[in-house]
Amino acid sequence: MNITEIISAAETSFADTGDNTLSANLYKTWLATHGADANSAPAWFNYGVVQSAIGDKDESAESYRAAKKLMPNLWQASANLANYHESLGEIAAAVELYQDALELPLDRDGSLFIRNQLGRLYEGARRFNDAKNLYAQSLAIDPSQKDAFQHWFYLKQKQCDWPLNTFPRPCSIREIAASLGPLSAMAYFDDLELLNFSCTQWMDRYKSNKHFYHLVEPTKKYSHKRLKIGYVSCDFRMHAVTFLAAQIYELHNRAQFEVFGFDFSVDDNSPWRKKIIDGMDQCHPIHSLSDEDAAKLIASLEIDILVDMVGLTAGGRPGIFMYRPAPIQVSYLGFLGPVGIPEMDYIVCDSYVVPPESAIFYGAKPIYLPFYQVNNSLRQSASPPSRSAVGLPDDAFVFCAINNSYKLTQEVFYHWMQVLLQTNNSVLWLLEENPEVKENLLRESRKYGIDPNRLVFAKPIDPSDYLARFACANLFLDTSPYNAGITASDALWMGLPVLTCPGNTYVSRMAADLLIQMDLAEFVCQGWGEYVKKAVNYCQSKDMAKTLFNQRFTRNSPIFNSSQFVQNLEAKYLEISA
Repeated sequence: MNITEIISAAETSFADTGDNTLSANLYKTWLATHGADANSAPAWFNYGVVQSAIGDKDESAESYRAAKKLMPNLWQASANLANYHESLGEIAAAVELYQDALELPLDRDGSLFIRNQLGRLYEGARRFNDAKNLYAQSLAIDPSQKDAFQHWFYLKQKQCDWPLNTFPRPCSIREIAASLGPLSAMAYFDDLELLNFSCTQWMDRYKSNKHFYHLVEPTKKYSHKRLKIGYVSCDFRMHAVTFLAAQIYELHNRAQFEVFGFDFSVDDNSPWRKKIIDGMDQCHPIHSLSDEDAAKLIASLEIDILVDMVGLTAGGRPGIFMYRPAPIQVSYLGFLGPVGIPEMDYIVCDSYVVPPESAIFYGAKPIYLPFYQVNNSLRQSASPPSRSAVGLPDDAFVFCAINNSYKLTQEVFYHWMQVLLQTNNSVLWLLEENPEVKENLLRESRKYGIDPNRLVFAKPIDPSDYLARFACANLFLDTSPYNAGITASDALWMGLPVLTCPGNTYVSRMAADLLIQMDLAEFVCQGWGEYVKKAVNYCQSKDMAKTLFNQRFTRNSPIFNSSQFVQNLEAKYLEISA
C-alpha cells in the first residue's frame, strides 16, 4: 500500500465509522513499515491529526515532528506543533516554531496563517509593534480578512498610532464597522446604528461554522423558593469590573435569592477573587468545559436569571448564552454596548445612558435602574504620593487623562492640545500603557508646538496606589466616544472633578451620568468648544473646579451605596421573573 492508498483507506475508514481510532491504527501499522520513507511525511502529519482528535496529544506532537523532519517545508506540521506547545503554556516554543516557519517557502494560505498566528501570540505577549506589522503583512496579501483587520486596527488604537483611517484597502464606513471588534467599535463610533451593526457583524463571524440549540425556553418558569441568579465571568479576579462589582454577590438578600457563580477566570489568588467567591452560595469552575457543556451545567442547576458580566469583551463566552441555558438572560457591566445575540433578553442600564428612543439599537430590552453603575464602597487608597514622586511639577495645573490608550482618539487629543496652548504652567498626565503610546503622543504633540515636557506619563500600578495618585491632579479630562467608566468613578471617589462631553452611545454617556447623579452637571459639556473653554477657565482660576466639586461631592452619595444598588437590582430581577 503506497502513501496515497493509506491516506485514502484511513479517510474512508473514518467516513464509514466515524471512529478515529481505526484510522489511527491504520496509520500506525503502515508507518511501522514505511515511516522512514522520504515520502511518508503526509502520513505522519495525518496520523498526528488523528492522534490529537482521540486525545493522544503528546503522541501527536511526535508525529508532527517526524513529518517536519522528513518534509521541512510542511508548514502545517510546524503550525500544529506550535498549537500543541501553546496548549501546554509553552508560548516561547510556539513562537519559535512560527518564526522558523516564516522562513519557509510558504504558499498563500501558509503566509496568511503563520503571520496571523504569530501576530496573535505577539499580541498576547504585548509585543504590539511586532504583532501589528505581521497583521499588516497578512493584510497586504489578502486585504479582505476581517479578523486580521480587527486585530491590526485595535493595536493601532492601543498604540495611539494615528491617523486610524490609513487602511490596507479603500473602505467604506460600513466595511470598517463590519471588520472591527466590539471594543474597537465602541471607541471609534458614536453612531448607534453603526455600533449595533459592527457588534452583530462580529457575532456573525463568531457564530460561523458553529451550531447552537436552546436548552431552555424563555417561557420556562421554575418554582424555586429563592430565585437562582447565576453570574458568568472570566473577571472574578483583579479586574476593573471586579473593582466595581465586588460587593454585589455578598449583598444579595438570601431570603429571596441564591447566588451562583460560573467562573472561567485566571486564579490570581487575590483578596478580590476570594471576596467574590466567598460572597456566593455556589461557584462552579467552567474553564475546562466547552460552551455547550457549561450551558448544560447551568441548565441542570435550574438557574432562573443568568447574568453575563463579560459580554463581547476579550475572553467572553457568548456561546454559553447562545445555548440559552436559562429562561432569562441579562447583560451587565462587563460590556456596555449592543448585545449582539437574540438570546440576550435584557441589558442593565439607566435612562440617561440608554434613553428609551435609543434602546432599539442594543438588541435587548433595557432594565432601567435609577443608576446603572454599581460601586464598591469598600475601596481602599494608599496615602497620596507627592507630585515629585510621580514625576509631576509641584506648581503646575495638572490635567489628568489617565485612561486606557485605545480610548484616546486623535480628535480628543486635538482638543487637549488646544487646552495646553491656551494655558500656562499646565501639564497633561497620561497613561503609558505601552512604549509606543508615549512615542506616538509626543510626536503628535509636537505638531501643535507643545513642549514635550508638558506631557507626563504614568505607569500602570497597583489599585490602591492608582487611587492615591489622583490626589496629585487638578482636573480629569474625559475621553469620547468611550468614556472613562470605573476610572471616572475612581477619580470622583478620590475628590478629583471630571470634565466630560457626552455623545450618543452608552459608553459615551457614562461619565456625564455619574456627574449628573451627583448634582455636578457643571462638569458636563454640550460640545467640544465648551469642553475646551471650561478646561481653560478651570486652569486659569486654579481652585475653581475643586471648589465647585467640593460644594456638592460626598462619598455618602447614593451612587456609592452598594447595598441600595443591589436592592434596586433585586427588585428588577423579581419583576422580570414574575
